[in-house]
Amino acid sequence: MTDKSIHNESAEKETFRLEAFSDAVFAIAVTLLALELKVPHLEPNAPPSELLTQLLVQWPQYFALVTGFATILVTWVGHHQIFKMVGRVDAYLLYSNGLLLLAVTLFPFATALLGDYITHPSANIAVVIYAGLGLFTNVAWNLMWWSITHKRRLLNPKVSAAQVATVSKQTFGGIPIYLFATIIGYFNANIGIAILTGLWILWIVVGFMAQASEDR
Repeated sequence: MTDKSIHNESAEKETFRLEAFSDAVFAIAVTLLALELKVPHLEPNAPPSELLTQLLVQWPQYFALVTGFATILVTWVGHHQIFKMVGRVDAYLLYSNGLLLLAVTLFPFATALLGDYITHPSANIAVVIYAGLGLFTNVAWNLMWWSITHKRRLLNPKVSAAQVATVSKQTFGGIPIYLFATIIGYFNANIGIAILTGLWILWIVVGFMAQASEDR
């Protein structure tokens, strides 16, 4: 085995370890989201319709769960797509990826907060915290992408300049949008929530469009 092949094998192992660790964090965060759902406890003589009523009362938690799950899912899919372009790992990538994972681990808390206060007078604060976490996530994402693409240090040689430019545009585009959602959410929680919901739908559409472009 040549020195070059040994180096390539070592780089692949490091990339795999980082992806595996990241996947575990994503999986735990998604699992924690469901812990906020509570099973209603009824009196023995309660009518059958009471269970349905109690379940429907929890609609804010269901909405928050779907929003949180979709946000983490989109982040995980994007993470997976980006690491297809990574050829090797260094300390900058490890720490910037860790910053992104910190944001991911905070989403169960922000989601629970949103679910509990979405119908409360303090809903705007919950929206600001959730949107602010989205902003923090995008900042971490941009730092990670910069650590990968700066002077093409960690990129797989097969990745084209056009691919890098496309991902860079999409990655940076999230910062002003989440900043806008954070500001608007403070003044109007409903509009902030609408923007946050629209965002994860937008990222899913963008992901499918990117995949369709690759398949052509």
